[in-house]
Amino acid sequence: MVSEERKKRKSDRITLHSKELYRNLHEWVELKIQLTVSEFRDSIWDQRKKIVLAIIVCFSILLSVVFLLIATAIWLGNILNNLIWGFLITALLMSVASWLIYHLALKTPNIDIDQPNQLTSETHGQPRSKA
Repeated sequence: MVSEERKKRKSDRITLHSKELYRNLHEWVELKIQLTVSEFRDSIWDQRKKIVLAIIVCFSILLSVVFLLIATAIWLGNILNNLIWGFLITALLMSVASWLIYHLALKTPNIDIDQPNQLTSETHGQPRSKA
């Protein structure tokens, strides 16, 4: 009888330990999920700040370029004694620059950043040995 009671207590202890282990594991997984979600939200918030800053900087640069082009057109117009010629020459120069940028962009190959360089491998920048 003592042996059966002892076995029962031992099985009860194992059951309690198993339940506690399951509960601890469950809590750990929930905390890990909460931590991951929190880190994800923080990274999104940081990226949002960077995007807003980039938009503000790009807008400021765009305004600066527009004012610089207007000033250039007025300056050329004063030199030529005709404001219309200044704006036409500035527009023509911008059209040529845009055309060049467009055609140069079409001719440059797309570089895949994720792929390793063909000249180097995982040898920390050392050239591959030709085998």
